Amino acid sequence: MVVEGVEANAFQYMTGGVALVLGPVGFNLGAGLTGGRVYLLDPDGSRLNRQYVRIEPLDEAGAAEVAAAAARARGRDGEPDRGALLSAFDPERFARS
Repeated sequence: MVVEGVEANAFQYMTGGVALVLGPVGFNLGAGLTGGRVYLLDPDGSRLNRQYVRIEPLDEAGAAEVAAAAARARGRDGEPDRGALLSAFDPERFARS
């Protein structure tokens, strides 16, 4: 799943899957997160529920997973801003939580 942003309590009790967040996040992201992966663009760690998640730089497998999700979204997406962002994929701007 690729989303432009999420509100408070996003991915609460997530147990599997992959999410790529390209915009801002609300307070308490990841409360109860016990599985799956959430990738954040230019992450703001102050919004995360530190009891369940932490920010980590992408490893090689994570960068490949984000690049693949970005490519799939770019192929389906008519949004010019998001398309430009995904076309200029830079794994240094992403983190895994």
